[in-house]
Amino acid sequence: MEQSRAMVTEGENQARQCTTAFDEILGQVETLDRLIGDIVQASLEQNKGIGEISEAMNEINASSAQNSTVAHEASATALRMKEQVNLLENQIRSLQIFLRAVQNEESPQGKKPEEKVLPNELEWDEAA
Repeated sequence: MEQSRAMVTEGENQARQCTTAFDEILGQVETLDRLIGDIVQASLEQNKGIGEISEAMNEINASSAQNSTVAHEASATALRMKEQVNLLENQIRSLQIFLRAVQNEESPQGKKPEEKVLPNELEWDEAA
């Protein structure tokens, strides 16, 4: 009987050690489960952040393309306006020459016509 009691006591001790070991393992598994949950949550947040960055980059690319188009259109418009200014300047010069010729024809014979400055003539000469 003594031997049976010793064996029962030894079994109880081993059972307690197993329970303690299982409790430690369970605690570590819970910690590991919590850490895995944190990693999953961080991965989801990171994935969401990457999606937002990707969306922002797409918007920046679209905006850059639109700005480029506007810049090209503005440049083309500026060139057309410059051509029109040049044409207008040439027409004004031609008109000034014509008006001088008309003034010279109207002057009395034998007298040299007075040099007359036409309106805005000085401004155009200075701009040229």
